[in-house]
Amino acid sequence: MSYLLPPVHQLQMRLEFVQGILEVGLLCNFTKEQLEEIQSILLEELTYIDNLMYEVYEQTGERAIAFSVWDASMERLRRWLSLITGVKIKYI
Repeated sequence: MSYLLPPVHQLQMRLEFVQGILEVGLLCNFTKEQLEEIQSILLEELTYIDNLMYEVYEQTGERAIAFSVWDASMERLRRWLSLITGVKIKYI
């Protein structure tokens, strides 16, 4: 099976990303409950974005199109995270 990204690498990237956002939340003095809610939302969003990327790849067979969809979705997530944290998040 051809993968867009090696599955273990993709999971490691997601773990590092979520941990980084939670660290930002700690610096912003979010409560434990708020951090848990953000983590839950992030995991749902990342799963949705990854599934969408793979769905596009399965439909088109084009990595570039799949990554373009992924990139646009991650940009929306980046903007949302910047708004809720009050911290400009430049890259995801």
